[in-house]
Amino acid sequence: MPDSIARLLRFARLAALLLPLGLLGALLYILDQYEDADQRVERTHVVLDEIEQMRVGALRPATWLHNFIVRPDRSWLAMVRSAAARAMEAAQRAEALTADNPPQHLRMRRLKAELAEVLDNYLLLADIAERDGVESLKTSAYAGISNSDPTRELRTLLDQVEQAERDLLKARSTMERERLALLGHLVAAIGGALIPFALWALRHSAQRRAANRGPACRRDARSGPT
Repeated sequence: MPDSIARLLRFARLAALLLPLGLLGALLYILDQYEDADQRVERTHVVLDEIEQMRVGALRPATWLHNFIVRPDRSWLAMVRSAAARAMEAAQRAEALTADNPPQHLRMRRLKAELAEVLDNYLLLADIAERDGVESLKTSAYAGISNSDPTRELRTLLDQVEQAERDLLKARSTMERERLALLGHLVAAIGGALIPFALWALRHSAQRRAANRGPACRRDARSGPT
């Protein structure tokens, strides 16, 4: 019987060691999944910021060209060129950031091409305004563009891409929360697995020591002074 109890104790200690190790492995795996989900959420926020930068770069130049007609100041033209450059840089970054999502990546490429076309028109108008002045801008290209809506298709693409990214953000945020909740459950499971085994091992170890002390005490009593 003592040998069987000893074997059971050894098995319990081994189980008490292996179970937390298994749970720890699962914890590390879920932690990695959580970090990946967190990075994806962060990347989606960055893409949304880039889309907003593209929107500003595509829609503000018309206002600045109109301001140039009202008050011929070349700073308006500089703003057109600066915004165009920032918008194209944002488009390139957004295209790279969506490489892991083929449908969104394809939409982003279409958006980038349409953005480039619209911005090229605005840059041409800025060059005309700088070279030929306000009257040339009013009577030529700007008059034609002002009577149409050159950014309609671009706005549609911007809205589509932004909505797709917001849907993706919602899904990724949900996954992030699920991974975080699972992490909490695993931590609780590890603690819950350790405590019962530890208490059981301590109780049986104490019982075994008490059992071993009993015969020793009786022997000491018999061998004592008479």
